[in-house]
Amino acid sequence: MIYYLTKDLMMASNVQAVARRSQLDLKIVPSVAKLLELAKTTAASRVLVDLQTPGLAVEAIATLADQLTAVQDDCVPIIGYAQHVHVDLMQAASDSGFASVVTRGQMHHNAAEFLE
Repeated sequence: MIYYLTKDLMMASNVQAVARRSQLDLKIVPSVAKLLELAKTTAASRVLVDLQTPGLAVEAIATLADQLTAVQDDCVPIIGYAQHVHVDLMQAASDSGFASVVTRGQMHHNAAEFLE
């Protein structure tokens, strides 16, 4: 299962279409709380995080990797993205153990690469 933390319907629709074409299970979640709740019951193969999700504070980004590790048996690769001007969000994700941090444009154009 791939979890995708976002409230952006446009990007979610794009990523969901790519997942469908690749026959990958993708679950869109609106909050860290919901993500952690689902991760307790169904293991994630990876997690995509829209770092600009409304309500997602820098502090939550900084602890997300640790929180996911606490509820899963293995370390889950987390891929974060934000518009290139949000250097602080991208740096927080990078510093906290995200496997990859890319720009929104990179995610949009290379979604299949980040899903597989």
